Amino acid sequence: MTIIFEAAKEVGRPIAFAICIIMAVFIPIFLFEGVEGKMFKPLAFSIVAALAGSIIAAVLNAPVLASFLFSAGNHAEKNTKPAPGMTQWSRRIYESTPGISETAFRISSAFMRRVFRSSP
Repeated sequence: MTIIFEAAKEVGRPIAFAICIIMAVFIPIFLFEGVEGKMFKPLAFSIVAALAGSIIAAVLNAPVLASFLFSAGNHAEKNTKPAPGMTQWSRRIYESTPGISETAFRISSAFMRRVFRSSP
């Protein structure tokens, strides 16, 4: 349990600073007046409120939930290996990705050639 709280303390400050930097981007929007202010202030407020809620969830709730999840009786086996079916499946996906990308590139290239040929 102390490991979880040490980890939360270690990442809490960088998470908070990163989210505060994102919140700082919305400060100029709060200074808008007139129609722009009426349009964009609610959007900026909702985003800042959601970011503040995410700080609370990340720094306060997540370590507590992790301490319940990883309690003393729920330790996984030390020798955990991935399931053979999952390994084969991920290997097939990994090996087929370049072929899929190449096929998509060829189709889009042929489509773009056709589009630009037909334009005046």
